Amino acid sequence: MNKKTICVISTVHPDHDNRILKQCKSLSLNFNVDLIIQSNKESIKGIKIRQLPIIKTRISRALLFIKACKMSFSKKYNFYLIHDPELLVLSLILKISRRKVVYDIHEDYKEQILDKIWINKYLRRIISLLFDKFEKFAVRRSYSVICATPFLEKKFIKFNQNTFGVYNYPPLLEFKKSFKTNIKRTSDVFRILYVGNISHERGIFKILDAIKGIDCEFLLAGNFVDKGTEAKCESHSSWKKVNYFGYISRKQYSELLDIADLGLLIFLPNGNHINAQPNKLFEYMSGGVFQLASNFPHWTKILEHNSIGLTVDPNRSDLIQAMILSVKKNKNFYNSKRPEIIKEFMKSYTWESQIPKLMKAFIDH
Repeated sequence: MNKKTICVISTVHPDHDNRILKQCKSLSLNFNVDLIIQSNKESIKGIKIRQLPIIKTRISRALLFIKACKMSFSKKYNFYLIHDPELLVLSLILKISRRKVVYDIHEDYKEQILDKIWINKYLRRIISLLFDKFEKFAVRRSYSVICATPFLEKKFIKFNQNTFGVYNYPPLLEFKKSFKTNIKRTSDVFRILYVGNISHERGIFKILDAIKGIDCEFLLAGNFVDKGTEAKCESHSSWKKVNYFGYISRKQYSELLDIADLGLLIFLPNGNHINAQPNKLFEYMSGGVFQLASNFPHWTKILEHNSIGLTVDPNRSDLIQAMILSVKKNKNFYNSKRPEIIKEFMKSYTWESQIPKLMKAFIDH
């Protein structure tokens, strides 16, 4: 019996996006999967790539959208899985053509628009409200909806009963294996870690301010959002404590998890952050790293209620500093919690636990 087919489409995300690749790999167990995405590769991890050109500017996205539309209609699939809000127009066109569209909602885009400084501040609220109405209109007409956080699941199930929370947890064994590294965990060096996009909104300057008076090494990996942020960081008095790795592979990430004494997740309280569920929350956990995060209610519930992390007001560098110093003073105790932290991850927060919910979005109904 031939497998049913799924066309996964993103015009925004790179071809190494973890959420998209995890979904494709899991879905390929029961379906034939094609991925339309910006790439110069023919396949990734066994997933067939239908290549979109790699672009550098927002203006080029319009051309990319047109090309993605043509490619999606060049072959008839049983299901279409879209990953970007800008593809909602395509989802409605596919719906009119009697195609089954599943919409994966990564972020609270209504709130995210309000934080975009490149949009005129007087227009942000209008655009946000208009997009919210349009998104809900499209959600009602989607075959199924997948949500990356409990907040989004609760928000959108009101508009489509076939809404499933498929959370962005790491695969069970992704960070479990320890790789050899030139940096060893030592008793005399206290290492803090942040991996991800580096920006003001994600707390980089609050962290640098907080570690001014702390003898530590700051392991920093990821891309700066712009050259201005990078220059400002490099001129900060705490930059001399930073060991900057740039963008890293998952293997390198595992190495840093092995040697870090404390993981940091100090996002500022923007609307989209407060109800988010960042990958790092669970990636640090999967590596057994105790973490200090912003005191948003959902994050506090996961970390403090399970005794695997602490939370703090992300706007208070003085409190962040005090908390880091407290962990440093007791770092042997917190490192001894690694098996406990990994056990909690394996029990409740693995990608494998999400696969059955992912599959439900593609069941005939």
